[in-house]
Amino acid sequence: MKNLFQIFFCSIILITSVSSVKANTYRISILTCAQGEDLYATFGHSAIRVTDSVHHSDIVYNYGTFNFNDPDFYVKFVKGDLLYFIEACDFNSFLMLYAYEHRSVNEQVLALDSTQQSQVVSYLNENLLEQYKYYKYDFVNDNCATRVYQVFKQLFENQIDCKNKIIDKTHRSILNEMLTQQDWTRLGINLMLGKRVDQPINTMQSFFIPKYLALGLHSTSLNQKKIVISEQNVLQFDENSNPESHLNQPLLVLFCLLIIMICCYYNKKLYLVYKIMSSVYLIISSFLGIVFLTMWFWSSHVAMHDNYNLLWALPTNFWIVLKPKNKSKYYVLALILIACSFLLHILGVQRLPIEIIPFIIGLLFIYISIFFFYFPNTETPFFFITSPAQ
Repeated sequence: MKNLFQIFFCSIILITSVSSVKANTYRISILTCAQGEDLYATFGHSAIRVTDSVHHSDIVYNYGTFNFNDPDFYVKFVKGDLLYFIEACDFNSFLMLYAYEHRSVNEQVLALDSTQQSQVVSYLNENLLEQYKYYKYDFVNDNCATRVYQVFKQLFENQIDCKNKIIDKTHRSILNEMLTQQDWTRLGINLMLGKRVDQPINTMQSFFIPKYLALGLHSTSLNQKKIVISEQNVLQFDENSNPESHLNQPLLVLFCLLIIMICCYYNKKLYLVYKIMSSVYLIISSFLGIVFLTMWFWSSHVAMHDNYNLLWALPTNFWIVLKPKNKSKYYVLALILIACSFLLHILGVQRLPIEIIPFIIGLLFIYISIFFFYFPNTETPFFFITSPAQ
């Protein structure tokens, strides 16, 4: 009887030990990396870390890998055909890269049971297979951060809840928030994006930015329990979250150019400079219009579709430079379209970057000046009556 009791007692200990090992086999966490200096690193990065205590492995699954040596890299990126893929690497190697770039890395450990942990690991390893690893990158809808959340959304669809609701932000406002210190980049990105990025978004849609994914995980629950059980900075660098205010370079440059152009218009000796500047304005606006139109119908990035910047950046403006005469209706139409672009901005349909407003005002000035130069019998506005060209 005593031996039987000892056997039973040892069996209980053994079963408990095995269960304990099984329960603690994996430790799964989300890594959120700070912004970098390169354009592709401007918005930060997200990855999944899997620590295996049994096999003593520490692996990072990274959905943000791409082949920069692809000869058609930029064309594919703009068109929306660039293939990103998942890659697994050692955690220490991953951390060394971010240490070299002086970028902080934050870790959020997830509350997953042994079954859920195994499901996640199996899913990630399956994604590493050649037939599943690639995906078409979309900087708003399908990137390294959205892929990380989709792993858990697909596996635990009915169990995970991110408190999804409409938030007081848009894709554009979040992008601008991440680009506060990169004026020219912010202007270029804003010009390329259409009205779709100005629509209100929900919590889950904000996860396209790694920082917002990390913030969203704090309010996310799995089986009605908080999914994040602990958080730590595994790599920390001093980052100025509230940088000193600085001059908005594009706004300053374009405003100064506008003033110079207007002054040249009213100065007889500098009128030739005005003509050259107005031609450059029209050619640039025409070029931008062609780019916007091309992206609308050629690119797979839906955020570049429905771009109403075409209302002021008319692809046909080069025509005025070549033959400015006998186009009174064109100038009137151009003025109406610019008014429409400002109206859409006020209504919130598509926001105009504040930096481009001096340029658009310059176009307005050019249209009106050309109109009244070639149609002198028309009643001239008061601010053109002193023009030396009249």
